[in-house]
Amino acid sequence: MSILRTSTFEHAGRSYEIRAETYSDPTYVEAVVFENGSPATVTYPGGLSAMPTYGANFHRERGPEDAATIDALIAGAESEFRRLTPLGVS
Repeated sequence: MSILRTSTFEHAGRSYEIRAETYSDPTYVEAVVFENGSPATVTYPGGLSAMPTYGANFHRERGPEDAATIDALIAGAESEFRRLTPLGVS
């Protein structure tokens, strides 16, 4: 795994970090939300918990021109995480 970019944000009185990561496939980027160094989870009605991740597939290897796309992936991950956790996470 290689971390391409990180971003932090506050939500419901807690601090989070989003990491844009890539693995062995150079055409795939995943944004994961962390709290205190561990992946954050969302608890849904009924008690089901999940670790939301947000990914993007490129049709070629990424290059410097893809920085804006990675920024948009991080922004989308933050927005969706906030939407899923209006009162915070479990």
